[in-house]
Amino acid sequence: MEFKNLTERVKIPVLGLGTFGMGGGMRANHSQDKKYVDAIEYAISKGLTHLDTAEIYAAGHAEELVGEAIKNFEREKLFITTKISPHHIFTNGQIVKSCHSSLRRLNT
Repeated sequence: MEFKNLTERVKIPVLGLGTFGMGGGMRANHSQDKKYVDAIEYAISKGLTHLDTAEIYAAGHAEELVGEAIKNFEREKLFITTKISPHHIFTNGQIVKSCHSSLRRLNT
């Protein structure tokens, strides 16, 4: 896997696994959770250690799927990115609350 330096000490894989569509559209759909968790685990096992998700994907359920999939891997070897919903960016106090909620759903 090729990496790019973000800083002198932090490197990010150039390829990542996007989770948009996993676990539902704009609402959570749990009917295929095992398939998505298995797919994320498989990707990690093959060296795809950059996982991209967002709190808005499947109403946060995509983050939960990532959280489930990463539990058997060394967290410090994974680069997880998530995004805050546009609805929370300009609301006083919502950015920090959104970050804590994402961390909880990601189990990290």
